[in-house]
Amino acid sequence: MSSESSGSNCRRNREFCSGSPHRLEPCPYMSFDSRLETTRLFFVSNAPVPNPWSLRHVSEDSFSKYSELCIRGFLVQGMLQLDDPAVCETRQILEDIGWIYTVLHVRPFCPKVVRECISNLYSADDGVYIRGFRFDFDPVVINQLFMTPNVEHSHVWETDYLSEAIIRLTDGPSLGNILFNLSPPTKPIDFSRLVYDQVLEMSRSCDVDTKITLPNVIYQTIILQRDITALPGDEPLIGSPLWINGDEVDTDIRRGRRGRARLG
Repeated sequence: MSSESSGSNCRRNREFCSGSPHRLEPCPYMSFDSRLETTRLFFVSNAPVPNPWSLRHVSEDSFSKYSELCIRGFLVQGMLQLDDPAVCETRQILEDIGWIYTVLHVRPFCPKVVRECISNLYSADDGVYIRGFRFDFDPVVINQLFMTPNVEHSHVWETDYLSEAIIRLTDGPSLGNILFNLSPPTKPIDFSRLVYDQVLEMSRSCDVDTKITLPNVIYQTIILQRDITALPGDEPLIGSPLWINGDEVDTDIRRGRRGRARLG
């Protein structure tokens, strides 16, 4: 599944800004179910492989990391409200940079699975083991799953700026600030690298006061590959996305154009 070709298809199908400003054309994007079916065909279903240490954890270190993560909350991601004509400009920008699927199909997540993914990635050399199965988790795969473009020479984030950028990305009403403040003037941003580096940083960080960022993205990266084995003690899914409406986007975009500082 080529992210480059999917991005081209998305651009070819861009019809939402034509005609009346108060009418949107039928959504030209793939549904989440279609994405799920396509991506699961792409990933070969391997036979179960027991986690080396326990069903949930690959090592004692990953269990310790999981315990640290259990006292941290989550930052829930925002989802674009496509039937709102006021978000037309925002949708256009997201299509232009190839990030539209990062805000279309935001789904709730299982807290334990997200924590297991982060903590097991801490000890992983090749993919990440979750409940007896190996899942791919790297920038190439993230780009494939979210159909975001590959970027050869991406903007290099300083650690502090990266954390601030991710917080803005997951703080629902700040989408306008994302578009205008997270675009470096000289180099594009690689969405997959942004996600991957932040997840690695969380797996290494001991800062219990910092919330877990990108839980919706992490969980979706996993379930787009295969089903996750349910275990006793799993909580109901949480983190329903925050709807981003036109008023919030318009306000943030106007603020961005007044010259708020860019990150990077």
